[in-house]
Amino acid sequence: MPFLFPRLSKRSDAHSTAPDNSLGPARRVLRTVWGFEEFRPAQIPALRQILGSRDGLVLMPTGGGKSLSFQVPALVQGGLTIVISPLISLMQDQVGRLAGLGIPAFAMTGRVGYDVAGFVNRRIRSESAFFLYMAPERIGSRLFRRMIHGVKPQMIVVDEAHCISSWGHDFRPDYRRIAALRDEFGSDRHIPCVAFTATATPRVARDILGSLRLRRPFRVTSTLRRPNLCFVVVKSVDPTSEVLRLLRANVPRMRGFGAPCAPSWPQMHSAWGLTSPTCVW
Repeated sequence: MPFLFPRLSKRSDAHSTAPDNSLGPARRVLRTVWGFEEFRPAQIPALRQILGSRDGLVLMPTGGGKSLSFQVPALVQGGLTIVISPLISLMQDQVGRLAGLGIPAFAMTGRVGYDVAGFVNRRIRSESAFFLYMAPERIGSRLFRRMIHGVKPQMIVVDEAHCISSWGHDFRPDYRRIAALRDEFGSDRHIPCVAFTATATPRVARDILGSLRLRRPFRVTSTLRRPNLCFVVVKSVDPTSEVLRLLRANVPRMRGFGAPCAPSWPQMHSAWGLTSPTCVW
């Protein structure tokens, strides 16, 4: 289903452009819409910069709160927020969550007709805030142009921004069209562009900043240390038995998510009695 329409320790090298009291409206949105009392410490530097309408790059680990770091400012400031993402499942998940909160959003995935594009355009014009999710390959499409006809976005968000870098591990050439897209909206009003990623070497980070042509960008980097994750490589002549031994030893005290594996799913199923290839505890 391509869309859902509801009714209505950290380190930062950025200089704060918004005073502390500017987070008051953001905290009210966080409390009334999401039900949280306070932001995570790593989110606050990014929020201050984004609320100040700055271009920037945010490096934050998966699960660190990247989405709220741009969704809350977008609701505070209003208008159209274009979110460019390479993953259909991620777009659908975020649009579904926004819809569940009563926030108008659309994921431009699958086949979309001109009638739907016109409907989206009318909704964008009528709502105080709207999120339009799309893949970078859609930037040049006529349907996208129909959706945003006569509308200038308040902000452009680039998710999984490492895909823009030819030095990255998941290069997507169409990401390099984002800078030209922003230029098309004219220079009468600055449209901030903020890039988010959980993985970027210094070389990739420089490529992101240059390829997006960010203007006087801020950079916010959260720690990528995940003390709850552990990687262990064990050499074994019988991998299935070794996996089962580790599972039996660790499952009783595990909290959170686990993804057991074996040379084949039938072996895992017969030996451990799991009912799906990925088991959640």
